[in-house]
Amino acid sequence: MATKTAGATEAMPADMGNAAGSVSATEGVEDHQGTRPYYIQLESCLDFSRLVCALENVPSACMAHKHGDVNILCAQADVMRGRPIIYYVPFDGGNGPAAGHHLYYGLRRGREEHGTSAAMSDSSMAYSPIIRIRSLPGILLPDSGAEDKYHPIILEDLSSLIGMMWGRVDSPFPLLLFRRGRKWLLGATLEQGYGDAEAPALFAYVELDSDPAKPFLMFSTQSDARPAFVDAPTEHGYLYLKIIRLKGSHPLIDYEDV
Repeated sequence: MATKTAGATEAMPADMGNAAGSVSATEGVEDHQGTRPYYIQLESCLDFSRLVCALENVPSACMAHKHGDVNILCAQADVMRGRPIIYYVPFDGGNGPAAGHHLYYGLRRGREEHGTSAAMSDSSMAYSPIIRIRSLPGILLPDSGAEDKYHPIILEDLSSLIGMMWGRVDSPFPLLLFRRGRKWLLGATLEQGYGDAEAPALFAYVELDSDPAKPFLMFSTQSDARPAFVDAPTEHGYLYLKIIRLKGSHPLIDYEDV
């Protein structure tokens, strides 16, 4: 998502769906196989907090559930050929989001801050409600088959990637960053009949020689300033795209189709 300021990843293993409750990893699967989501792991809690809160007019709610002793925090942020794409991070039960009712994210002195809290008490922060799920229905169990894939489109440069985002200022789609071989790939899914099971699933990206190590891409449509990676979306007169880091390479891209 872009806004003007004034401010190999692992698909979740099939048994992760057996969150705290009575739904087993196989119960109800056949009935809901056609619409079950894909789960993609993010690098860190900070990446997840940025995903659901940063540059959003209204932060997305997130869901929390357990797998064994591990707390999972997740949120849907895309649809690919009719299937929900859910991004998640694992947490330590004593220190993660299960310890609070809200996930918070904000900027202080140009640096990102995030964590959990019992209440939305700091007006400088954006908050995402944490919805705890005791038992998952079959339709929300992970689909580990991953037969559907994104068709990749390799772009020349960052300006071309920004151009692909044109007209999507209010869209929740972030830029995804991950490493593949010696290159870092930065890109986003494209809306080709959004959510339509028959529409092509596309992923456009640029190849970078090194890790940008910054969480935002800054650019301008009013000047010839080159796009730049920055720590925070705080400079006036610019537009920003948030960058979300995956844990490993993207598991749903058909890398052979290049």
